[in-house]
Amino acid sequence: MSAEKATPLAAVSVLRWVSMLATAALAAKGEFDLALVIGLPVVAAVLFPLGLDAYMWAAIMRGRSRDVAWALGLAIVAQVAAHLVHADWSRPGMVALTVVVSAVPPLVCWRVHQLAEPEPQPEPEPEPVREPTFEEAVAELLAELPPKGKRTAGQTSRFMAKVEALAPGISNARLGELLGVSAEYVGRIARTA
Repeated sequence: MSAEKATPLAAVSVLRWVSMLATAALAAKGEFDLALVIGLPVVAAVLFPLGLDAYMWAAIMRGRSRDVAWALGLAIVAQVAAHLVHADWSRPGMVALTVVVSAVPPLVCWRVHQLAEPEPQPEPEPEPVREPTFEEAVAELLAELPPKGKRTAGQTSRFMAKVEALAPGISNARLGELLGVSAEYVGRIARTA
C-alpha cells in the first residue's frame, strides 16, 4: 500500500507496532543487563525480559487493570534497577533523571497499545418521530378501505370511527367528502352502528 493511499488508521496501526517493538527492545536490553548483573546465567537472562514483557503485553491486550498495573510496575522497577546499577550516585540529579527516563519505555508501550482501542462514539440521536398530519392519517386509513361500492357498512363505520378519533366532532359532510359519499349516507351509517 502506498503512503498516499494509507488511511490514517492504517498509519496509526503501523506506528503503534513500530513504537511497541522499539520500546520492548529498549526495555528488554535493560532487563537482560539487570539479570546478568544479579548473576543469572545468559540463558536465564534472555528469558527474564521475555517473560516480563510477555506478561505486560498480555495484561495490556486483555485490558485487565490489576494485571496492567502489576506488569507496568514490575517493568518500571526492572528498568529503574537496571539503570541505577550504573548510575553515578554522587550526582543526585542524574539519579533522579535515570529513574524518570527508565520508566519511559514501559509507559510508552502501554500508552501506544491504547491507541488501538477505538474511541467511544456517541450514540446517534434518534430521528424525531413525526406524527402524521390528519390528511396523511386519513390517506392511510383510506388505503386500507376497499373501494366505494365494494365496502360493507361495517367497514365504512369502522373507518368513520377511526377518523372521528383523529378529529373529534368532524362533520358528516366532511366524512362524506373523504369517503366519496353523501352526508346523508354517512348519517345513516352512523345511526345503524
